[in-house]
Amino acid sequence: QNPTHSYAAAGNYTVELTVTTLSGCTDVTTLAVTVSTPLDATITPAGPFCEDDAAVNLTAATGGGTWSGTGITSGAAGTFNPATAGDGSHVITYSIGGQCPTTDTETIIVNPLDDASFNYGTASYCQNDTDPTPNITGLGGGIFSASGGLSIVSGTGAIDVSASTPGNYTVTYTTSGTCPSSSNVTV
Repeated sequence: QNPTHSYAAAGNYTVELTVTTLSGCTDVTTLAVTVSTPLDATITPAGPFCEDDAAVNLTAATGGGTWSGTGITSGAAGTFNPATAGDGSHVITYSIGGQCPTTDTETIIVNPLDDASFNYGTASYCQNDTDPTPNITGLGGGIFSASGGLSIVSGTGAIDVSASTPGNYTVTYTTSGTCPSSSNVTV
Protein backbone atom coordinates (compact mmCIF):
# COMPACT_ATOMS: atom_id res chain seq x y z
CA GLN A 1 0.00 0.00 0.00
CA ASN A 2 1.03 3.63 -0.37
CA PRO A 3 -0.08 5.50 2.73
CA THR A 4 -0.08 9.32 2.72
CA HIS A 5 -0.24 11.93 5.43
CA SER A 6 -0.71 15.71 5.34
CA TYR A 7 0.97 17.91 7.91
CA ALA A 8 -0.86 20.95 9.27
CA ALA A 9 2.30 22.95 9.98
CA ALA A 10 5.96 23.13 9.12
CA GLY A 11 8.36 21.39 11.46
CA ASN A 12 10.35 18.22 12.17
CA TYR A 13 8.38 15.01 12.57
CA THR A 14 9.19 11.37 13.29
CA VAL A 15 7.19 9.00 11.11
CA GLU A 16 6.77 5.36 11.92
CA LEU A 17 5.45 2.88 9.36
CA THR A 18 4.37 -0.55 10.55
CA VAL A 19 3.76 -3.22 7.92
CA THR A 20 2.12 -6.53 8.71
CA THR A 21 2.00 -9.21 6.04
CA LEU A 22 -0.87 -11.65 5.50
CA SER A 23 1.20 -14.33 7.21
CA GLY A 24 1.54 -12.18 10.35
CA CYS A 25 5.11 -10.93 9.95
CA THR A 26 5.62 -7.33 11.12
CA ASP A 27 8.29 -4.80 10.22
CA VAL A 28 8.67 -1.23 11.49
CA THR A 29 10.53 1.61 9.78
CA THR A 30 11.11 5.01 11.33
CA LEU A 31 11.98 8.13 9.33
CA ALA A 32 12.69 11.76 10.24
CA VAL A 33 10.59 14.10 8.09
CA THR A 34 11.10 17.84 7.76
CA VAL A 35 8.18 19.88 6.46
CA SER A 36 9.34 23.29 5.21
CA THR A 37 7.39 26.50 4.66
CA PRO A 38 7.77 27.92 1.13
CA LEU A 39 9.59 31.26 0.98
CA ASP A 40 7.46 34.34 0.27
CA ALA A 41 7.91 35.38 -3.39
CA THR A 42 5.43 38.27 -3.20
CA ILE A 43 6.54 41.10 -5.51
CA THR A 44 6.33 44.66 -4.19
CA PRO A 45 4.04 46.53 -6.64
CA ALA A 46 5.84 49.04 -8.90
CA GLY A 47 4.81 51.65 -11.44
CA PRO A 48 3.16 52.85 -13.45
CA PHE A 49 6.18 54.16 -15.35
CA CYS A 50 6.74 56.42 -18.35
CA GLU A 51 8.80 55.14 -21.28
CA ASP A 52 11.65 57.52 -20.48
CA ASP A 53 11.85 56.75 -16.74
CA ALA A 54 15.14 55.39 -15.43
CA ALA A 55 15.57 51.66 -14.84
CA VAL A 56 14.66 50.46 -11.33
CA ASN A 57 15.44 47.38 -9.26
CA LEU A 58 12.24 45.57 -8.32
CA THR A 59 11.88 44.01 -4.87
CA ALA A 60 10.14 40.99 -3.42
CA ALA A 61 9.38 39.79 0.11
CA THR A 62 12.28 37.32 -0.02
CA GLY A 63 15.48 37.98 -1.96
CA GLY A 64 17.64 35.57 -3.89
CA GLY A 65 15.19 34.61 -6.61
CA THR A 66 15.21 35.13 -10.36
CA TRP A 67 13.28 37.80 -12.27
CA SER A 68 11.94 37.44 -15.82
CA GLY A 69 9.60 39.18 -18.23
CA THR A 70 9.60 41.95 -20.82
CA GLY A 71 11.76 44.84 -19.65
CA ILE A 72 13.86 42.82 -17.18
CA THR A 73 17.49 43.58 -18.03
CA SER A 74 19.03 41.76 -15.04
CA GLY A 75 17.35 38.59 -13.83
CA ALA A 76 19.49 38.49 -10.69
CA ALA A 77 19.03 42.12 -9.61
CA GLY A 78 15.43 42.46 -10.82
CA THR A 79 16.28 45.48 -12.98
CA PHE A 80 13.24 46.69 -14.93
CA ASN A 81 13.86 49.17 -17.75
CA PRO A 82 10.69 50.96 -18.98
CA ALA A 83 12.39 51.98 -22.25
CA THR A 84 13.30 48.35 -22.99
CA ALA A 85 9.79 47.18 -22.10
CA GLY A 86 7.99 49.83 -24.17
CA ASP A 87 4.49 51.07 -23.50
CA GLY A 88 1.80 48.64 -22.38
CA SER A 89 1.18 46.11 -19.62
CA HIS A 90 4.02 43.72 -18.85
CA VAL A 91 3.79 40.58 -16.69
CA ILE A 92 6.89 40.20 -14.52
CA THR A 93 7.66 36.89 -12.81
CA TYR A 94 9.75 36.30 -9.70
CA SER A 95 10.76 32.70 -8.91
CA ILE A 96 12.49 31.24 -5.88
CA GLY A 97 13.93 27.73 -6.34
CA GLY A 98 15.01 25.24 -3.74
CA GLN A 99 13.20 22.56 -1.82
CA CYS A 100 9.88 24.45 -1.88
CA PRO A 101 9.92 26.47 -5.13
CA THR A 102 7.47 29.34 -5.40
CA THR A 103 6.59 32.05 -7.91
CA ASP A 104 4.73 35.36 -8.01
CA THR A 105 3.71 37.60 -10.90
CA GLU A 106 3.01 41.31 -11.10
CA THR A 107 1.73 43.40 -14.01
CA ILE A 108 3.73 46.59 -14.56
CA ILE A 109 2.29 49.37 -16.70
CA VAL A 110 4.48 51.59 -18.88
CA ASN A 111 2.75 54.64 -20.32
CA PRO A 112 3.82 56.23 -23.61
CA LEU A 113 5.24 59.74 -23.63
CA ASP A 114 2.74 62.52 -24.32
CA ASP A 115 2.53 63.62 -27.93
CA ALA A 116 3.97 67.18 -27.94
CA SER A 117 3.54 67.78 -31.69
CA PHE A 118 2.77 71.29 -32.90
CA ASN A 119 3.49 73.62 -35.83
CA TYR A 120 2.93 77.19 -36.97
CA GLY A 121 2.03 76.40 -40.57
CA THR A 122 4.98 78.40 -41.87
CA ALA A 123 8.44 79.04 -40.46
CA SER A 124 9.09 82.65 -41.58
CA TYR A 125 7.36 85.86 -40.52
CA CYS A 126 7.76 89.60 -41.00
CA GLN A 127 7.40 92.03 -38.10
CA ASN A 128 4.25 93.45 -39.67
CA ASP A 129 2.54 90.02 -40.13
CA THR A 130 -0.45 88.92 -38.08
CA ASP A 131 0.70 87.19 -34.89
CA PRO A 132 0.76 83.43 -35.62
CA THR A 133 -0.71 80.92 -33.19
CA PRO A 134 0.42 77.32 -33.03
CA ASN A 135 -1.54 74.35 -34.28
CA ILE A 136 -1.22 71.77 -31.50
CA THR A 137 -1.59 68.31 -33.04
CA GLY A 138 -0.56 66.47 -29.87
CA LEU A 139 -1.76 66.81 -26.27
CA GLY A 140 -3.05 70.29 -25.41
CA GLY A 141 -2.65 72.22 -22.19
CA GLY A 142 1.13 72.46 -22.25
CA ILE A 143 3.51 75.40 -21.91
CA PHE A 144 5.34 77.27 -24.67
CA SER A 145 8.75 78.86 -24.34
CA ALA A 146 11.16 80.45 -26.81
CA SER A 147 14.82 81.26 -27.16
CA GLY A 148 16.41 84.68 -27.39
CA GLY A 149 14.49 87.72 -28.67
CA LEU A 150 11.32 85.93 -29.76
CA SER A 151 8.29 87.33 -27.93
CA ILE A 152 5.86 84.50 -27.18
CA VAL A 153 2.78 84.09 -24.99
CA SER A 154 3.58 80.98 -22.90
CA GLY A 155 -0.06 79.96 -22.36
CA THR A 156 -1.14 80.13 -26.00
CA GLY A 157 2.15 79.94 -27.90
CA ALA A 158 1.20 82.97 -30.01
CA ILE A 159 4.22 84.82 -31.38
CA ASP A 160 4.17 88.63 -31.01
CA VAL A 161 6.05 89.32 -34.26
CA SER A 162 6.09 93.11 -33.79
CA ALA A 163 7.80 92.75 -30.37
CA SER A 164 10.31 90.13 -31.57
CA THR A 165 13.87 90.77 -32.73
CA PRO A 166 14.55 89.45 -36.26
CA GLY A 167 16.45 86.15 -36.26
CA ASN A 168 16.10 82.38 -36.04
CA TYR A 169 14.52 81.01 -32.87
CA THR A 170 13.44 77.74 -31.30
CA VAL A 171 9.95 77.45 -29.84
CA THR A 172 9.51 74.61 -27.35
CA TYR A 173 6.21 73.07 -26.34
CA THR A 174 6.19 70.95 -23.16
CA THR A 175 3.15 68.87 -22.22
CA SER A 176 1.91 68.48 -18.67
CA GLY A 177 0.16 65.10 -18.97
CA THR A 178 0.90 61.75 -17.36
CA CYS A 179 4.23 61.37 -19.17
CA PRO A 180 5.40 64.86 -20.17
CA SER A 181 7.50 65.41 -23.28
CA SER A 182 8.70 68.31 -25.42
CA SER A 183 9.10 69.16 -29.07
CA ASN A 184 10.74 72.08 -30.89
CA VAL A 185 9.94 74.16 -33.95
CA THR A 186 12.35 76.65 -35.53
CA VAL A 187 10.89 80.00 -36.67
